[in-house]
Amino acid sequence: MKLKYEFSVNQVCGVWCAVAVGKSASKFSGVISLNETAADMMKYLAEDITEDELVQKMLTEYDVPEADLRRDVQAFIEKLKSENVLC
Repeated sequence: MKLKYEFSVNQVCGVWCAVAVGKSASKFSGVISLNETAADMMKYLAEDITEDELVQKMLTEYDVPEADLRRDVQAFIEKLKSENVLC
């Protein structure tokens, strides 16, 4: 899976957000509000990655039980799919 569009992920006034950039901005004109964990996931999703690979990468950064992290990753993936930004 991979993001359909190119996003810039930045922290603005203490809030993480993703904004489509370049040619992607004409196809997706919204702003995605993120927490820090979701911001990290967005960066990994810029490349083609499987759900399992994403979970493993996130486990190297966060000291949480794998089952909890996997649940959060799955929820975030479903949210991105519902917004039509993930293929």
